[in-house]
Amino acid sequence: MVLSISHASEVCWMEVCKKVKGAIVFIDDYSGECLHWHGGLLRLLESGATTVKQFSSFESGEDNKKAVFIVSSPLVGPARIILRDLISNSKFLHCVLITSCSPAVLTVATTGNVPESSNEMSALQKLEFDMLRWMKNQEAAAEIFHFPVSVVPVTDYFFATPPFSNFFPCFTEDLQGKTVYSQMPRNVDLEALPLELQIGVMHLMTTINSLLSHISVQEEIFCIGFFSSLIGSQLQKYCSSALRAKMAVNKMSLLLIDRSLDLCGIMYGAKDILLDKMKSVLPAFPGHSVDVAIDISPVCYAKNEPNDFTFIAPGCLHEPPSNIFELLINKNVKNILLELYTRLAKASNINKIPQSVTVDELESLILKNFKKKYERIQACSDTIQACLGVIETLKSPKISSLEMAECSQKLLLQSVAAEGNTDEALKQLQNLVLDRKKRGFNIEIILTIITFFYSLIGQKFPINPQLEKDLEKVIADALLEDKEDLGMPKTLLENVTESNSKEFCKHIFTKLQYLKNARMHLTKYSDVASYEGPHQPLEYNGLITQLICDIVDVTKPEIPDLRYKANYGLKDNFASRFSKILNVSKPHVMDNEFIMVYIVGGITAKEVKFIKDCFKAYGKDVIIGST
Repeated sequence: MVLSISHASEVCWMEVCKKVKGAIVFIDDYSGECLHWHGGLLRLLESGATTVKQFSSFESGEDNKKAVFIVSSPLVGPARIILRDLISNSKFLHCVLITSCSPAVLTVATTGNVPESSNEMSALQKLEFDMLRWMKNQEAAAEIFHFPVSVVPVTDYFFATPPFSNFFPCFTEDLQGKTVYSQMPRNVDLEALPLELQIGVMHLMTTINSLLSHISVQEEIFCIGFFSSLIGSQLQKYCSSALRAKMAVNKMSLLLIDRSLDLCGIMYGAKDILLDKMKSVLPAFPGHSVDVAIDISPVCYAKNEPNDFTFIAPGCLHEPPSNIFELLINKNVKNILLELYTRLAKASNINKIPQSVTVDELESLILKNFKKKYERIQACSDTIQACLGVIETLKSPKISSLEMAECSQKLLLQSVAAEGNTDEALKQLQNLVLDRKKRGFNIEIILTIITFFYSLIGQKFPINPQLEKDLEKVIADALLEDKEDLGMPKTLLENVTESNSKEFCKHIFTKLQYLKNARMHLTKYSDVASYEGPHQPLEYNGLITQLICDIVDVTKPEIPDLRYKANYGLKDNFASRFSKILNVSKPHVMDNEFIMVYIVGGITAKEVKFIKDCFKAYGKDVIIGST
């Protein structure tokens, strides 16, 4: 591929490494995750950093005279307080702040106004002045650099942006009463939205803009969904975007998609791609959103308890120069097992390779040839970690829960089709909650199935209000009963008590209603469920699948739900504002050699493979990204 996300993000970290010589480095969690994919802690130390600490008010600079702060969030609120505490409580003479937030984001965060190009740097200059003031030394120096170090290149064509891992497209109903509008219009001004949302949109937009700058492309923007349209509109009129477009070497179609339009794909129990299975079964690598934590104690002397890494630190999937993510996305389980077995067999000087391999055979090979043999483990640690992760996943009891969830979802599809309504399906959901312990389900899986159901039926099938209230009640009771055993974040439920559990559950079902209505404004993609009558179950046909298939269709069918955003900064695009009057055909995603698909709100490995394969079949280079 001519355009390389890996190279673009690597260039940014090379610049960071030039700044850390002789300095104590403070780094926040999201930046730390991105560093994990670009050489890790060792890279900073090899570049001359004296020590590396967490970006926290509880740390100190000791006797160091130079400090480097690597921060992913806007320097306001808690982040600003931490920066002030670290500088004020130390004896630094030289402070370097490296932020992945552009000056425009800091200006929005501090003033509440989207900046004009002329005063975009004012907030940055004020922050630099404050850093000098906190050092309390006339000989002190402060520098601020904007490097977009917020990208994780999972493969050559697929990247994630961890600082936005908790960023999800809001529903238009969420904004009622929080803007100047009495009714939400089709085109919303960013300035009319709540400040927190303005900051998030600007931060994500400028991150995408920086990435496009590093790969030197002029983009044509296509959006589907309210939130993606907001991001596209800001990118469309961003002054830096217009300047980059004039200097760009290549042209690219940028396709922005709201995840909230279709949550079925990520909630479906069937996980055909092994990487999706691993993400569903294994815990996250501590402090990370992309990588998983792998128990490597089976090859060590000490033994960890399940999901407890007290004795042996967890392994992970990412360890250069391994291409394990490429393997886990593109190969089936049978081929992955054979490939991993072959790699370990060669490392063990075993010449006889079977034609097919089971999980037990792979486990036996590892234990026989690598257990407690640390030099051999170190020599091929990337493959060992991947093997242990695959074995742990495929032998996990959670796999049977996922399969049971898939069966339950299929029964719901059959019920809706057979009855022509949702009544029987809602009763089935109630029974799932009541019988959850017999089936081996926790409430987290139940909520996953319910979310799948609401996203699937959309506006196609109405919901019986009384049956929905009955379901809401049993969910509220179950949340209280199973509160201690939930896999969900503790912070989400720590304040749920008997007195407010009904209110909490009502909030959940309000969000489910918003999700059900998410596609109501769409013309062509309002349905993701194919209904052929009572004798055939509903069939899920994802929005992303429908959209990508229409885009690559050589007949170029009309896609009314896909909105094109002309770059207002370019003179040669002036006519595009009046394309209807001039009878000029609208640009198409396939017009350009390069395509970037960015999904706001998360993506599955199955979707990554589908998008890549579709565009590759038509000779297009595609880069896929997500929060």
